[in-house]
Amino acid sequence: MGIKGNLSSINLADILQLIGLGAKTGCLVITTKNDTGYIFLKNGIVIYGYSENKKISVEKINQEKKIIEDVKLKSILGTAKEKGVDPFKMLLDGKFVNLIVLKKATHSYILSIIYDFFKLQEGDFEFLENKLPKNPILNIEESYSNIIMEGSRRIDEIGLIEKVIKSDKTNFIINASGIDKIETLELKAKEKDVLKHLNKITNIYELSKKAEYDEFDLYKIIYGCYQSKIIEILQKESYETILEHIDLAQFYLERENYDGALKEAERAFSLAPIDEKIINLLMLCTKFTPIDEDKKRYFVIPLKFAKYTSYSEKTLKFIKENQPHIKEEKKTEEKKLSPRDALVMASKFIKEGKNQEVVNILKEVGEIRNTTYYLLLGNACYKLKDLKGSYDAFSKFLELNPENEKIKKLLSIIKTKI
Repeated sequence: MGIKGNLSSINLADILQLIGLGAKTGCLVITTKNDTGYIFLKNGIVIYGYSENKKISVEKINQEKKIIEDVKLKSILGTAKEKGVDPFKMLLDGKFVNLIVLKKATHSYILSIIYDFFKLQEGDFEFLENKLPKNPILNIEESYSNIIMEGSRRIDEIGLIEKVIKSDKTNFIINASGIDKIETLELKAKEKDVLKHLNKITNIYELSKKAEYDEFDLYKIIYGCYQSKIIEILQKESYETILEHIDLAQFYLERENYDGALKEAERAFSLAPIDEKIINLLMLCTKFTPIDEDKKRYFVIPLKFAKYTSYSEKTLKFIKENQPHIKEEKKTEEKKLSPRDALVMASKFIKEGKNQEVVNILKEVGEIRNTTYYLLLGNACYKLKDLKGSYDAFSKFLELNPENEKIKKLLSIIKTKI
């Protein structure tokens, strides 16, 4: 079965379907300007895949899936090389890693490489019949149809995400007002792990060097943080303005114009108060001239964020030393409900049929990225005949719990009525 051509005329999903339906055995080779990829099939089942730029190795798998501590792995790999032993065999024979864990991590890593091929719109392809991988680390068995479905879904999601995050060089930053919101969110382990690397203005390209997840996962996590208003995307003009203040501060420092340097550092800090590089630049400037008391109010933001990220001890000490002195004033202000109390009270009101009170309480406490929050709000809005509000709430519920068939059906019904 000789299949060859260019991805500009036929997409990868159609090529795989053709090979899979024919229950063929062989290797689909995809050649682009920067890389060459390989997808191996046996009787129409996908069994292996890699690219020249992303080959399969214990180190690579561990970088993304963390199956063993880096220091321990380095020692094992060194021993394996000395003895001429397969590192996978040594990991298993020494019981350093459970076989099931290793298989699952390898399976996931290989699939992530194959899914990346779906993004290609240019490149030559050729199917080489009966060509199988030489000494594969671990074969997988995955239906070509499942791979097509997941690969296509990722393309659709990336298309939506890239409307906001235009490329992997799009800069973003923690939103000052979003730091308080983190407490109310049900963050997943991956989201918390990525969050700790956001102690400066950054982008997907820089983040991928620190956070050990594939590009698709990073895009999804950052997009979710954007939707939850934890981060904000920096427009080119805003980013260039911040860089201009930083450059000027450094320019003035070199010429011993310390007042000018501090003013520029303060301006950059007011625009990006969580950026550790800017905080350290400010620290350098304050060795020569004291910081403006008015600017100290911005230090509240990095201090709040410190428990989620990884500022150095020196930076954290400087942040704490510059906290503003706030005069205590007696206020007879009504205490605001905590997110938990708001959900408890809203649950009570929904049972009593007090739907408007439910909406009032939930909107007053602010959006909580929590399934209960969206379920209560969606039900209350529906009963109040606010169909758009109900549709929006249930849609957000589905983002957190996409398998809920009941809500899917309800959304379909509401959509016909709007």
